[in-house]
Amino acid sequence: MALLAEWTGIIVVVLCSPVMLLPKMRWLWLLAVIPLSWLLRLCIKGSLFEPSPLNSLLLFLVLMIGVSLYATFDIQFSLGKVCGALLGTFVFLALTQFVNTDARLKWFTGAFLAAGTGLVFIALIGTAWWAKFGVSAQLVDLLQPRFKGLPGAEEGFNPNAIGGSLILFLPLGVTLAAHFIKRENRRGKAERLLLGAILFLLLLMGGTLLLSQSRGAWLGFCTALALFLLLKFRWMWWVGAAAGALGALLALIFKPWTGSGQLLASGLTSGAEITLQARLEIWSRAVYGIEDFAFTGMGMNAFRKVVQILYPLFTISPDVDIAHAHNQLLQTALDLGIPGLVAYIAIWAAVFRLLWRVWRQSADPLHRAIALGLTGGLIAQFVFGINDAIALGAKVGVFWWIAIALAVSLEKLDRKKVESTDKPKKKTHRAWEIPALWVLTSLLSISLVGNHPYVALAIAILGGIYLGIEATSIRERQAEQIGVLAP
Repeated sequence: MALLAEWTGIIVVVLCSPVMLLPKMRWLWLLAVIPLSWLLRLCIKGSLFEPSPLNSLLLFLVLMIGVSLYATFDIQFSLGKVCGALLGTFVFLALTQFVNTDARLKWFTGAFLAAGTGLVFIALIGTAWWAKFGVSAQLVDLLQPRFKGLPGAEEGFNPNAIGGSLILFLPLGVTLAAHFIKRENRRGKAERLLLGAILFLLLLMGGTLLLSQSRGAWLGFCTALALFLLLKFRWMWWVGAAAGALGALLALIFKPWTGSGQLLASGLTSGAEITLQARLEIWSRAVYGIEDFAFTGMGMNAFRKVVQILYPLFTISPDVDIAHAHNQLLQTALDLGIPGLVAYIAIWAAVFRLLWRVWRQSADPLHRAIALGLTGGLIAQFVFGINDAIALGAKVGVFWWIAIALAVSLEKLDRKKVESTDKPKKKTHRAWEIPALWVLTSLLSISLVGNHPYVALAIAILGGIYLGIEATSIRERQAEQIGVLAP
């Protein structure tokens, strides 16, 4: 019966995903089947969801998604992003209850990498590639999009979004290849074939990442590689410090933020790119929007319409579609308000804490390789999101939800290997801390945003980080009470 509940959760979400990826108001009633699958789990296992340190944080995020529907100027216009975010939440809940054995973890890790390969093939036939560099012009001419017309990508997929998505998979492929390249980890024919498949996938995804010409994605991937080197070689800390100092010096000399501020082509939808100065202007307008809609946000996906009406841009034509704020944190605050931003940051912090714990404490080399690969991919995408964004609710954003579900499942499975099952678990009396911290951090940030917006955003970010760490620490305290963690 337990197996029935686990498979039902996965199958129902997969069957409902087309309704949420291409939502229409008249079909949304079909989504009622998802809560029904939770009721089945409740009857069989005695709980609606698999216990996870992220569950309360997800509840806060979903709550703010509901609040944003009140604030949006047009529910139909926001519906795509709302359904995309809910789909990600449902995928997370389904995967964390299903991936409860090592065999399933390995299978879904492989499926995750295969999904990255599928994204490559979709990108090759459906992306409106840009020719940012002369050497790529001829190749781009050969790869004109043959798959168009999707809502939000009528002329083809954005290459930056493709690059920003691929960097979530590549670091995991690198760490798994490094794991299986060792002779002791590929003793059989299956392991050798697996290594060959991983290397082939890396070649495909790496080539497509180069083709995307997304400098933000390249920077994110290089950051992940730098992390691997820093953890492997201590002397790389000195190299990293020297490179950072050199980068800061070059920035002060050349001052790239003082560029012309002109658009590099006719418009964003026809393959243009926005300069750094134009991004700075967009960010300033995003801060104005956060000040005006601090409690509720302006509604998911609303910024692209509201910005030119309430906060006109001077360096960007009104005809250009500004799909997002080109910063994932600002975009989340615009969509869901400061409380939504705090919850979003807390999810990132909690996932990084769980992965770090696995990498530091696990005795299983494969678990450590997966943890490091997922960490690298998430760091790469976070760096990409500093000057660009895969907005919460975007279609390719579902891969982020799968990655954090794998991270939570990995930590739980690794913890089970050292858990003592002969002592009953004690209930914690400190679960109230999480909602209290969320509310207090949000209110403090909101109270300052009018006069000191950057201080308010800093408080929201730091408070979200602390909230995420505290969410995982409560579970850690429970474990200590029953003798799970060694002193």
